[in-house]
Formats: sequence, structure tokens, C-alpha cells
Amino acid sequence: MANLCIAAIEQLRGFALAADGINERIREINFRDTTELTELNEESVLARNISAELTDASVVGTYPALFVWCAGMDNKLERKFTEFSGSLLVRAELRVSAEDVDGLEGRIERYVEALTAVLGAHHGQWTPNLAFDGAYQARIEAMSLGGIHFLQTARVEIEIVAHA
Repeated sequence: MANLCIAAIEQLRGFALAADGINERIREINFRDTTELTELNEESVLARNISAELTDASVVGTYPALFVWCAGMDNKLERKFTEFSGSLLVRAELRVSAEDVDGLEGRIERYVEALTAVLGAHHGQWTPNLAFDGAYQARIEAMSLGGIHFLQTARVEIEIVAHA
């Protein structure tokens, strides 16, 4: 059932990178709040579950970054005659870095707002086998050192109804 996880991850990544995706929301927030949040590019939206420490040490990338992965599967066998029928837990982790802590928390909160706006625009049937009801949980982590700068992360979790 890995194909369901891969499909869900690719759908969410595609929504984030679309013309009306996270960068459109970031532009709206920048205009509204007179901020200068950096937009994400294709290289900074990754379908990968990798810690910030490993990212800094091994992945050439920039911040802000968005990492999307499937964190779990729950096969409840809700539909008869299907191999998998249940839910997928998909996580999206935003990471923001800065030279100082001032304003870092406000920036991560605005990126979370942008991502959750994208999710809100895409509740419903994603594919014939995947559906999202629009609910999410967002958690903002404490700041930490990340390389030579400060790093703050936020995790948004969604449950996808899936069957195959």
C-alpha cells in the first residue's frame, strides 16, 4: 500500500507548488502584513522524512523548506473486497531559519497559515482512492540551533481516507 502513501504525498506536494499554492498564500500574507516572507521553490518542497540535523549536514537546500511524508497507515478494512481501506497520516513540516530569534516565531506562524490555507482549498476527493476532509493539527516547535543559525519548525498533520 506504499502506492497510496506516495500518491498522497505527491498530491500534497503538487498542491503546495501549484500556481495557487503556498506561494500565492505567502504573497497574500506579505501584502496583508507588510512582511517579506521568502517564497518556496521546487527544491525546497521535498517529499522526504529527514531530521533538521541531517538536512543541514547532508542536503543542499535553503530555508524556508517544506518536507512532506507519510507517517503511518491504519488499515481498518472499512470497505469490503479491498486490500486497504482506512487512513493515512501525512505530515508536512515547515522549517524556517534566521540569524537571530527576533521575528522567527511570527514567520513560522505565517508559513503555517499559508500551508493550512492551501489545505483548506483542497478538502474533498483528491483521487479516486484518496480523500481529505479538511481537518488538520498544527504544532509549532520551540526554536533551536540549526547549523550556524536559529531554526524553528512547525508540523501540520492530516488524515487521508484511502482505499485500494
